[in-house]
Amino acid sequence: MREAQKVLSGLEYMLINIEKPDFGKCKKCGADIPVQRMLLVPHSPYCVKCSD
Repeated sequence: MREAQKVLSGLEYMLINIEKPDFGKCKKCGADIPVQRMLLVPHSPYCVKCSD
């Protein structure tokens, strides 16, 4: 149940921010976040490199 809530929160984050010009950009380094990562970890505003 907790995992489902995390996924739902991530999808809500994506829907709220999808039309912003910086959507899909890492909040730390500014690099493009791959679509596959956004689908797998939609709640993360960071690229793989910066998420560590």
